[in-house]
This record gives sequence, structure tokens and C-alpha cells, in this order.
Amino acid sequence: PPGERFAVVLSDGTKVYLHSGSNLRYPVSFGSVSRDVTLEGRAYFDVSKSKVPFIVTTEDMRVEVLGTSFDVEAKRSAARSSVILIEGSVKVHTKGESRIISPDEMLSFNREVSVTTVKNVDSRAMTQWKDGILVLRDISFNDMLESLANWYGVEIVNRSSVSEYERFNGKFDRENIEAAVKTVALSARVRYRIEKGKLIMVDNT
Repeated sequence: PPGERFAVVLSDGTKVYLHSGSNLRYPVSFGSVSRDVTLEGRAYFDVSKSKVPFIVTTEDMRVEVLGTSFDVEAKRSAARSSVILIEGSVKVHTKGESRIISPDEMLSFNREVSVTTVKNVDSRAMTQWKDGILVLRDISFNDMLESLANWYGVEIVNRSSVSEYERFNGKFDRENIEAAVKTVALSARVRYRIEKGKLIMVDNT
């Protein structure tokens, strides 16, 4: 559910940390040919080493590893899917293309134009959400509000005119939603109010 995180240990010893608003489908026990799971949303995988490939399938990606730590984000509502590699190596299959990425690289697949890109990132910082700290880098205002809504388990309605081309960064803990919203409003030069339990973001007047 929104506002919650969940950790699970699979039959092979692999640890999976599920972000809020995410679903993971996996078998009670894995076979001898492959270890297959299906993800919708976001999860951090700490995969037990094995000669049997571990495969994460999302709506538009297939991520294949033998044993490593990585983060997969594949939300249905987002414009892109991504894989962040912490250590080891992974092979990512997107539409008609396969790429191998290295530690501290993020592969992004833009769903709207079917383009795959790879860039260097601070993988440890970008995956701190599993430890209770959400780090957001270079995202739109709407995407930031959606991430915060999932993170804190609240409904946020954007009625502001902040440009979709403006980019935001932020670092948020689990505890203080009021401080987070005040910081967001200040950086975006908007204000907020609470209506019937919802956070409404509006332009400054």
C-alpha cells in the first residue's frame, strides 16, 4: 500500500525490498533453468549468486543477472522505466535492444519514444529509499508529487502551473511530511492547502 515498504526473502535467498505501490509476483520455489519474477512498480533486489539466471520481467523490460544488487523502477503511470546497478553487472532487454550496464550506471527506457539511454549516477544515494530515505534527482514537478504521494501515503493534487520542463531534486525521510511539503512548495514557488485530507498544490497569488 502507499506509504509502506516491504521486504521479502525468496526461496533462493534473494532479498527484495518493495517500494510503496508496487507488486511482485514470484513462485514458491524456483526451477533449475531460471529464477523468474514479475514486477510492477519499484523494487531493490539483492540477488543470491547462482549459475541459474535471475530474471525480472516488467511491462517493457527484461533484466537478467546471475547474482548482484540492483534497483528496478517500472511504474505504469511513469513516462520511463529504469534500472540502477549497484554492483556486478546486469543485462537489460528492451524493445529490440539489449544492453549490459556497469555499477553506478542507470539505464532508462523512454516509453513514449522507445529510446534507451545510459548515464552515470550515484547508485547508493539513488537506492536509499529501502533504508527510509527517498532521493529524487532531475524529475518533473508532477513526478515528484507522485513519488511523495506514494512515499508518505497521502493524496496530492497539483493545481499549479509549474512547467513540466522544470526539474527538481530532493531528499526526504519517512517521518516529516509537513517539512517535505513546505520544502517542495518553496522550491517550486507555489503554496499548498489541505482540503478533506488531500494536499492541494496551487500557484502563489
